[in-house]
Amino acid sequence: MSRVKLITHPKSRRLIWPNYMQSLFEPHFQICKFDGAADPTNIYVIDFLELHNIHDNTVQQWIQQLAESGCKVLINNLWEQVDTKYTWAYYWSNTNWFWYNESLWYDQLGYLNYHPDRTYQQLAFMPINIHKGWRDRVVEQLAPDLDSMLYSYRDKTLPDDVPRNHVHWQRYFNPDWYNSTYFSLVVETTEQLPDTGVPFVTEKSFKPMALQHPFQIHAAPGTLQYIQAQGFVTYDNLFDESYDLLAGADRLQKIQQNLRGFKKQPYTAETLERIEHNHSRFFDRTLVCQRIRDEIINPLL
Repeated sequence: MSRVKLITHPKSRRLIWPNYMQSLFEPHFQICKFDGAADPTNIYVIDFLELHNIHDNTVQQWIQQLAESGCKVLINNLWEQVDTKYTWAYYWSNTNWFWYNESLWYDQLGYLNYHPDRTYQQLAFMPINIHKGWRDRVVEQLAPDLDSMLYSYRDKTLPDDVPRNHVHWQRYFNPDWYNSTYFSLVVETTEQLPDTGVPFVTEKSFKPMALQHPFQIHAAPGTLQYIQAQGFVTYDNLFDESYDLLAGADRLQKIQQNLRGFKKQPYTAETLERIEHNHSRFFDRTLVCQRIRDEIINPLL
């Protein structure tokens, strides 16, 4: 069977798929740079971020001209919230991309071999990266509780973190961060529910599942329900999870109440069982690879 050609713009620098997924994608697709000749039998692809971040408008002009000439145009939207701005393009998206991507990536990085050595020194772990106005409000609201937490935001960095120019900085994992805390307080990419009505769940929510940590999640309403629908379990044995029905400040207030009411004690058998379930499902390579084929590769083919 001949492979489908995915033709990228000459300025494109981002890979269509990460190297740890090559064995899944390469039997079906061949990535080529645009050589100046449009061919309707190929697919012309641009990454969503490149479409908007390359400062001149040549990329947008290139991709739109191809679409107007009858060529198939693909926007790789796997890493971002679903966008439908360009009606003449096919958006390559999947709401579970971050589960699938992180599972294979963390396996490659050796995180599957992590065995917790819990010391329970601090209450919660809350890593926050990019500054956003609504995240300022989160940190301000939780200010009275931060002394009991291991967190990062703005100028506050995590102990023994790697520099930002480290090749795996965004996915760097220090076991002490998880060993020394009872649970993760996840601050997601957005607290708003997208127009699709499906919460945008990123690596931030999947990290505690992979790294054997209970969690609360400050995100859009219904995020816990969505996670449960994917076969994972949450921690209503530790927290009042009615917060998942709430949005914004109301949600955060309920999460803060849970934080302050948390009983500091070693994990019970029930909690350990839930941790193991999430860890096993997250790293189920057979399941993840099959879902990538069914949900991401086959629809494009």
